[in-house]
Amino acid sequence: MKYYKNTTTNAVFAFEDDGSQDSFIKKSMVQMTDAEADAYMNPAKTIDQAIKEMENARDNAMFQPLLSNALGAPYTYSVTERNNNFLNNVITLGEGSKFTCVDENGVKARVFHTHAELFHLARDIEDHISAQFDKFEEKIMELEAATNQNEIDQVAW
Repeated sequence: MKYYKNTTTNAVFAFEDDGSQDSFIKKSMVQMTDAEADAYMNPAKTIDQAIKEMENARDNAMFQPLLSNALGAPYTYSVTERNNNFLNNVITLGEGSKFTCVDENGVKARVFHTHAELFHLARDIEDHISAQFDKFEEKIMELEAATNQNEIDQVAW
């Protein structure tokens, strides 16, 4: 592709390299250099945009399923606001309750958990969420220390 910029409107147009669309190129259009076209197609990421990407990555990581040994063996738990609220409620009641989990064979079921097991699960979830915030803070420090675009682009979740 070859890229042209309209000098009046600053709109950018892409045309086939083979010349088959050259009739659409107007006199008010100037061909962009490869560097200009690359910068247009891959705009520089600002620190604010990079921070927003890190926030989204943190939030996605926080709510990924969690593996916990609260029942004495590894079970996978859904970490959603709804589940976390239910978990907090049953812990506050000070009793055991059924809670949905997935065993190592992929079987999903509501399994009875004692109060201590629910508390263990809550601690695992809290540790998981705290770890995502810790990682987020590290990534923000990396972004703030970046001195050029390449360093900004290198910071990834």
